[in-house]
Amino acid sequence: MCVILDANSYSDFLDADNTGMRPLRDWLRTQGKLVYAPTRRMKAELDSHGQMRKRLVEYSQAGRVKELAGEEVVAKEAELTDLSSDDAHIVALALVARVDVLVSHDKNLHDDFKRLVKGKVYQNEKHKHLLRRDTCP
Repeated sequence: MCVILDANSYSDFLDADNTGMRPLRDWLRTQGKLVYAPTRRMKAELDSHGQMRKRLVEYSQAGRVKELAGEEVVAKEAELTDLSSDDAHIVALALVARVDVLVSHDKNLHDDFKRLVKGKVYQNEKHKHLLRRDTCP
């Protein structure tokens, strides 16, 4: 199983004292993967959060990142209209990667993700049931 981590959750995810993200961190160390595409927007979000960039490199080296071609995600993003959020890049990434779990605190993105991807949103330890065995397509 793969998940997409929205930039607004980077700090919570990296905070070792954040118990809501502990199941996600544990799952990523053992069986899960993060999905990423090197689009301009995603690179900018990572560049603005150096610790998350470092963590993504570590996960990648450990085989815990599925990286997609940025061009494919950008093309899908251009097709998306009528969004509540300003996160078309996240919805496009989910559609291209066929990933249905998002980690985010953005309610508008939640609405878009549920409507267009038919996915679920992880926000805290109550959602750990969404973290299943790695069947990342």
